[in-house]
Amino acid sequence: MDKMVLRRLGSVSPGRQLKDGPHLTKDVVAMNPIVLWAGDKPAAILYFQDSKGPVGFEQKFAKMSADGSGEGLVGGLLHDYPIRFRDSGLTETVTRSQPNAFFSQRVATADVNGDGVDELILPRARGGIDVYSAEKHLYSFSGESHLPRGHFYLADEQFKLRLKGRDVVFFTSKLENPTADGKDEDAPADIPSYAVHRVDHKGIARVTLRGGEAQPAEISAFGALNRPGSSDIDELLVVAPSGEDEGPTLLFRYRPDGTAIDSPKEFPLPTGEGVKFLPAPESPYAILMDENKIHFITPAKPFNWIQTVDLEQLGSPNDLIDALYVSDPKSDPKVVVSLRRRQPDSRVQASAELFAVNAEGHCFAPEAGGRGWRRLPGLEPYHRVTPPSPIHDFVTIVTASNGSDDLLIVHSRKAQTKELTHEEILAAAEKFLMPADLQPFRQELVVHLGDMKVAGLETLEITKERGLS
Repeated sequence: MDKMVLRRLGSVSPGRQLKDGPHLTKDVVAMNPIVLWAGDKPAAILYFQDSKGPVGFEQKFAKMSADGSGEGLVGGLLHDYPIRFRDSGLTETVTRSQPNAFFSQRVATADVNGDGVDELILPRARGGIDVYSAEKHLYSFSGESHLPRGHFYLADEQFKLRLKGRDVVFFTSKLENPTADGKDEDAPADIPSYAVHRVDHKGIARVTLRGGEAQPAEISAFGALNRPGSSDIDELLVVAPSGEDEGPTLLFRYRPDGTAIDSPKEFPLPTGEGVKFLPAPESPYAILMDENKIHFITPAKPFNWIQTVDLEQLGSPNDLIDALYVSDPKSDPKVVVSLRRRQPDSRVQASAELFAVNAEGHCFAPEAGGRGWRRLPGLEPYHRVTPPSPIHDFVTIVTASNGSDDLLIVHSRKAQTKELTHEEILAAAEKFLMPADLQPFRQELVVHLGDMKVAGLETLEITKERGLS
């Protein structure tokens, strides 16, 4: 453990939400921790827990720490086992009369105030958003104000963009109105079916999309454009269907305050499901992932404002393609994607290929020592991910959240049972258990057979030391 190196990889892990039902568990703890990073070191590691009570249930976000001799939080976490829970943090008791629980599936972390340490951003189940630092409550926003009774906006998707020294997080929300009989009642016609909220160093604010010839009836994808040299958001972008049967997909443009810019643009190609914008700070492009295509968008251009790269040219239509992140966004943005090929029996291979593709469809490979990218002569991967052994399978690739090109590649291994010798078990016990803790087990595993008459022999005493299990 002394050689462990911490890297800032990945993002938050959503907590499990306790549900009403006949098989309600009494106590649920989310398996994966939530890390509030300070650079490449954790400022706080949190766990999420909800517990069933006699009236409602209690939700809790608390710091995970360890008792021991390590210096500070990090030292304790790396050297003391087991990790124990202490220092209870955010606690919310939820009842039927007050059902505004933390909506833990949409939890986010970001350094919105620019102090170098992540904050915890918690949407609520009846709308509203709260922001907490590792020490205190920073911002609060009510989701039910200025709406008809019973209506609220429930967080649906989020988009985070790293600016110079701070983060900006946008939440898109859908209008909800659960009634006592479980059915939704229609909202008044003048209330949009969605909302957009911005979280930054100034707090939490709703951004009302307004003006222009038309407004989107729904939001398929939401993104923000931060151009080279800019220290703030320059444009808000919304991808939405036109509302007509088999009509085109539209791109709506807005200023940061929500006022419309020009008329919506029609996509030259049909889009599929699951479209999403990829964060690309200080980039001339807004980058949209669409099934097996990537759209590089320059919305201010009157013509040729979109360049599309079909990723199926890298493999086949049945291959699994996933966009990981955008590298080198300032000069020539490249989207790093993973491709996993299907075998003839439709199973997906355990190996994967990594490609870096720019707006012209050229492939690139990273230079040694992190000195940029070099163009490859053809449509070639820059790295092939292979499992360590035949019994390993591909699980996932976790990207860095600090803007670096680091990747964490995770494989799973089939369960195996290995018979250990007595010497191997004893060596492991002596390595991980203190002598004082090990001695009672030694005494329990000593078997005495005494006062036994065998074939006319005198009293026989046998002592056998068995292996630890």
